[in-house]
Amino acid sequence: MYVTTPGCEVVALDQQLQITHSGEILMARLSSAFAVLATLLAAVGLYGVTAFSVARRTPEFGVRIAFGATPSDILGLVVREVALLVLFGIGIGTLLSLGRGAPGIQWP
Repeated sequence: MYVTTPGCEVVALDQQLQITHSGEILMARLSSAFAVLATLLAAVGLYGVTAFSVARRTPEFGVRIAFGATPSDILGLVVREVALLVLFGIGIGTLLSLGRGAPGIQWP
């Protein structure tokens, strides 16, 4: 025979953790969704910049091919430019994220 106290209810630990941390779980899921959205937006922007750059440099590529450049040389030019943009973006993003960290957190 179990004695029950009015107002008390036995709940499994996993259910109690779900109830207790539901706000944090929601924030984590929302943050993840916005991170994916931001990554997709950045990828579309990078594609647009690359497409514009290639369209602008098409005559230059034609001249390079006329002087003996191979398609892999032309691809190397485009990939090098994109890699430079990506590395620049990662560097700026890293610096800004370190500068905008949570108040009170000390970086080593």
